[in-house]
Amino acid sequence: AGSLARRVGAALPTPLPTSLPVEPRALGRGIAPHVLVVEDNVVQSETTARLLRRLGCRVTMASGMLEGLHAMCATQFDLVLMETHMPGIRAPEALSWLRDRPQGAFKFVSMRAAPVVALAAQGTHADAESFRELGFDDCLFKPLRHPQVQAMLTKHLRLQAPLAEADGMGTGRAPAGGEV
Repeated sequence: AGSLARRVGAALPTPLPTSLPVEPRALGRGIAPHVLVVEDNVVQSETTARLLRRLGCRVTMASGMLEGLHAMCATQFDLVLMETHMPGIRAPEALSWLRDRPQGAFKFVSMRAAPVVALAAQGTHADAESFRELGFDDCLFKPLRHPQVQAMLTKHLRLQAPLAEADGMGTGRAPAGGEV
């Protein structure tokens, strides 16, 4: 009888936590938002990707600014997290290329309006404001914490909510052209 109880107990599912985080995809178009993480530190990028996946995001990682720019030319991202201190191309310069769309440099697939969030090692409220003045939509300071990342996702991805209530049709689809 004891071995039967052990076998039955092993087959039971593990109970879920009582409070699950609200996933940002509930705010989106019914699919998980696609986030690009541009970070040259392997440990930091893996940690960030794991956190974003737990929050319901699809994640693409780029190990440098040039790789990140090329990713934005190949894929449409809903949000970009960009480390601000990497060798080579500086984050403000890459951001200006995305926003200003110079002729001949890069052919971006990602929309110029896609939110770009600066990732910085540490800082103050004044530092965050400086990043916004450079053109970033927001700033996160490391180490990243679940509540701060969830709040940032909620803030920047809420504009992609389905139009079901507005159009009365309940389709939840974005209008033709992909922009909401």
